[in-house]
Amino acid sequence: MSPARFFTPRGRIERAPYLVYGLILLALKLSLDAAVCLLVFHQPWHWSDYLRPQSLLMAAGHRITPAFAWTMLTVAAPFAWMGICLTTQRLRAVRAPIWLVLLFFIPFLKVALIALLVLLPSRSENAPAPVPAPPAGWRSGLPESAFGSAALAVFVAALFGALCVGLSLRWRHAYVESIFIGTPFFIGFLGALLHETRRPRPLREAIGVALLALFMVGAVLVAVAFEGILCIVMAAPLALCEAVVGACVAHGFGAALRGRGAATFSFLALMPLLMLTENSAPSPPLISVTSEVVIDAPPAQVWPHVIGFAAIPPPHELIFRAGIAFPVRAVIEGRGVGAVRHCIFSTGEFLEPITVWEEPVHLAFDVAAQPDPLEELSPYRHLQTPHLRGYFKSARGEFHLIALSGGRTLLRGTTWYSDRIEPQVYWRFWSDLIIHRIHLRVLDHIRAESERSGTAAL
Repeated sequence: MSPARFFTPRGRIERAPYLVYGLILLALKLSLDAAVCLLVFHQPWHWSDYLRPQSLLMAAGHRITPAFAWTMLTVAAPFAWMGICLTTQRLRAVRAPIWLVLLFFIPFLKVALIALLVLLPSRSENAPAPVPAPPAGWRSGLPESAFGSAALAVFVAALFGALCVGLSLRWRHAYVESIFIGTPFFIGFLGALLHETRRPRPLREAIGVALLALFMVGAVLVAVAFEGILCIVMAAPLALCEAVVGACVAHGFGAALRGRGAATFSFLALMPLLMLTENSAPSPPLISVTSEVVIDAPPAQVWPHVIGFAAIPPPHELIFRAGIAFPVRAVIEGRGVGAVRHCIFSTGEFLEPITVWEEPVHLAFDVAAQPDPLEELSPYRHLQTPHLRGYFKSARGEFHLIALSGGRTLLRGTTWYSDRIEPQVYWRFWSDLIIHRIHLRVLDHIRAESERSGTAAL
């Protein structure tokens, strides 16, 4: 193979050279990244860093500066392009849809795509479309009708998915990326593939089987007290997308996979293998969320309602009524640094030792203890799922009171937290949204109480 072929998506490549060249490029990439980190930025680098999102690199000791980020992206760019070119050539060789190369950019799914391309043999470029062979062996026992085939596919895919989730939650006790990215993908892939085993089916049927199997997995997890309804709903957008992608991949590779049971089962074994070897982040970085309101009262009038506030009316927001913990009231013991603020939530009490007391402009505190972040919606009372214990931690918080013209105050609240549920890019959206809603519940109440006390004083 000419070296120029590494930089063009045209042509075809066999699976053995594809695997060998891929391993060589991976070794070169690892060595080059390590050299740049050690010699240029004087930072450690390890192969496991590729399994972590960027936010976790900070927890591993890396200082993510613009220079560091741009340098590493520049180093990665030619390797990414060569990987895309080789993968496109390999997709053409197995006569699979070229759009599947997009999976090369998705963590975890990239591994699945490469594994499939290594397992499947090439198909002749000029060969006619294969005529489906009469089902033999175990395939002959599968239902031929669309309904029977779909029902069996949904059952098997849902069982496979539930076992994978149970393996991670009960054996690993970890919410790793493979649960929310890998498992839904493999559920969709397996369901669609089984549905098409006896005969080709429309793509819409493959997607329908995938989504129904995913729904069944969620129902099983709720029924056996593995998870609550609220967390299943929050995970649904990501899981639904991954299941659809899995169904599309199975449909795209359908002709190549049909009748190749060994390759298919070897590929499915990749899911539990990756789940068992994937590492969760032991020390995720702190993330900050800031919210603010403008209050028609001076800082001195707002301050007493910041350090402690009366009971807030029951929430009307759906997110709190569904079970997310919400603030109820706050009281403080003592004054100045060393005082302890007690912020009462619907699920328990935050203990907040005061670290900064600059009346009436700045209040800061650590979080010494915190309650459960939510109360799960479940048929079972007091459901305690693993993610309620230590996965979401609030570290500290602060209030800034900034005087504005006209006797008004800009009240700004900030919370620093960490979240160990993967993928953090996705779950941070939910965490930031929830914390922002909690902030606004408190800040709006402080605004109402401050403005009311000012009116009463008049």
